[in-house]
Amino acid sequence: MKKIEATIAPHHLDAARDALLAAGADGMSITEVQGVAKQPRASHYRGASYAASFSPQLRLEVVVRDEALVGCVRALDAVAAEDDSAGGRIAVLPLDDIVHIRSGARGRNAI
Repeated sequence: MKKIEATIAPHHLDAARDALLAAGADGMSITEVQGVAKQPRASHYRGASYAASFSPQLRLEVVVRDEALVGCVRALDAVAAEDDSAGGRIAVLPLDDIVHIRSGARGRNAI
């Protein structure tokens, strides 16, 4: 079992959700986060330009079985690569165990 953590631009959410579900993910958690870039992006508000040091992003957390991992990472990569200005990241982390609180199921049965 693996945990995928991906940071994407908010406008990619629907495409990322659909691609992950089609690739074998059973569900996901989504958190709104703020990212700091090495080079601040220029933003405009009411005709005035300013440097935005934080940019709104979403963090997707997905727990997948090993056999669905490659498909899910490729799906996220394909969706996020459509807009290279967003600069998202995908991290894959190992999981030792998972416990479903309500049922007590563990491991692969808890996904």
